[in-house]
Amino acid sequence: MRGNIDDVIIITQLLRDFNYLAPRSIKVQARVNQTESVMLFQEKAAKELLEFNNRREGPILEGDQKFFFEVVKHIPDNQLSNWSAGTPFLRQKSSQVMLSKLTNANLINRSTQHKQISLNAVNNLNLIYLYWSNRFEDEKNNFFFFDYDLDNTLLSLFNRNNIEKLDVYNLFLQATNSHHALSATNRKFYWNSFENYFEPILYDANPDISLNFSTTTTAEKRFPISNSFMNSFEILKEKISNIDIQKLKSDTDISGLDLTSSQLKDKIGKIEKNLNKIEEKFQNIDDENMVEHNKFRPIKNILDKFNNNLKEIDPNTFLIKNNDEKFLKCEIYLKNCKNYLISNKDLVNLLEGELKIDNINYQYVGKNIDINLLNNSHKENFKLFKNTQIFYEDGINIKFSEFNDLITINQTKLGSRVYFINGSLKNISIIFNGINVPENEIKNSFIPPNYPINHRGLTGCLSFINVNFNNINLNANNSSCEDTINFVNASGYVNNISIQNSFSDAFDADFSNLKIENLEISSAINDCTDFSAGNYELINLKLSKCGDKAVSIGEKSNVKIKDINITEADIGIATKDSSILSLKNAQLNDLRTCISTYNKKQEFNGGLVLIDNINCNKFSKKFESDKLSKIIIDKKIKISKK
Repeated sequence: MRGNIDDVIIITQLLRDFNYLAPRSIKVQARVNQTESVMLFQEKAAKELLEFNNRREGPILEGDQKFFFEVVKHIPDNQLSNWSAGTPFLRQKSSQVMLSKLTNANLINRSTQHKQISLNAVNNLNLIYLYWSNRFEDEKNNFFFFDYDLDNTLLSLFNRNNIEKLDVYNLFLQATNSHHALSATNRKFYWNSFENYFEPILYDANPDISLNFSTTTTAEKRFPISNSFMNSFEILKEKISNIDIQKLKSDTDISGLDLTSSQLKDKIGKIEKNLNKIEEKFQNIDDENMVEHNKFRPIKNILDKFNNNLKEIDPNTFLIKNNDEKFLKCEIYLKNCKNYLISNKDLVNLLEGELKIDNINYQYVGKNIDINLLNNSHKENFKLFKNTQIFYEDGINIKFSEFNDLITINQTKLGSRVYFINGSLKNISIIFNGINVPENEIKNSFIPPNYPINHRGLTGCLSFINVNFNNINLNANNSSCEDTINFVNASGYVNNISIQNSFSDAFDADFSNLKIENLEISSAINDCTDFSAGNYELINLKLSKCGDKAVSIGEKSNVKIKDINITEADIGIATKDSSILSLKNAQLNDLRTCISTYNKKQEFNGGLVLIDNINCNKFSKKFESDKLSKIIIDKKIKISKK
């Protein structure tokens, strides 16, 4: 472990507090073979990291350094250090053939849409790496590869708000002397398909807050910088000034840190001083031509440098190009391309940078090798309602009332979606009118377009992402999506939700903190409600004709229900995977199983249901629970093997 272990604990906690992705890190006393030492245990960048940070599972990417290792394997083993044997030069050269790879490519097996999302993510990040490799050494630049950053304008796909988020992230790493994590060779990203940008995951930062300047870089000013870069200083200063030292101490104590509040305060003060020094350097920048030169500009023949270097490093490599859902196998310079049938297993290995056949490397380059296309990636129809963005697909018509207290959304194409993101909604009603799918079509295995997700990973016909609610009414009918209404990382108070005739699930809430006064659902082919990874208070529920579960609670949720009435469902209430349900009054009728609690996913425990009063009629089985779970009614445990 390089850097300061205490500082790793501090910066990973602060980044999570600032809503960035950083691994949970724990400092422990360890003994290995009778040798005692202090060690750092750190979370892997995987599905669990995303879900802990309220992100839905999606592509995780990083730089692919296989060609660097192809080069250095020829260095003789003569006890010279890699550095003295010329590693910096080799790394500089091999970095110009570095593209990206997925670390969770098995995601492509989930559905056709997951496959396309993953392929597009790799395609776009490849373009960003190609752009970077063309820029750090060009007609004016002569940077060491470690000192020149990936372009935040491109990583954000030209979205101003996301450029700002990425600029603040970069500044924080510089102010904590964590420059090591900014090297293109060390970067990890989550493709945030909801917000349409590459969201950084902290990795290999090697921080040392106490230093005046990082030992891992020679550059006083890191390029490129965005047009709004200077605004990010004030944003970060405000975040730092709002740090709650006592909360930070409590959080870092849990991670094994034993610093006092005063010592933590000194650390934060040093971060502020470092940030001020960085700001001074950029305010007094003496070469405006250099700033202008490093602003984004299109590059023709963006593959030339890549091809020339790859020809020298590994001339037998095959390049795989995506050609409208088919694949081409090409020689370097994309010559002599032929149709290439690739199995899903080989495609997973290819996207993870590990496909080798007959000792020949295969490299996925993507579909559209044109940097200009990043600016048009997945652009959609857009409206702004007060401070909340509304994105919608073709096949959605939105009408606002004269007084902005009613939004009516009409779906004119099956499967078309609309979502509200990043803002707040107060004292309004929203009506979603979908297209009714005839029952005879459903019985004939009808599948709507873009099912179960669309290109953004959306499951809901009507979705709310990162939105705060205050006195909202929602009505939706005739959906043709996996979920009729989907809340993701939402919070606040909702007055009424009414949903009728859902093609699959009616209501789904993930990573949310909500109070819902009235929730009424009628006729859902699958679950009527699904609550995951959040805190939910529900006052009155009336659920009927639920094809599977009337209420599904999972993934460490805490749910409180005052009154619930369920009629016609396979399972009335299912509580699983470290979730807790506190239920006051339940009236359940015409079910296979009234209450079920169990463990489903290995990373969780069982479920716990606490009930004051329950009346269940017309059922096959009243209670079922596995050995990891409990159902307690009026303080008495009900035991039933599942």
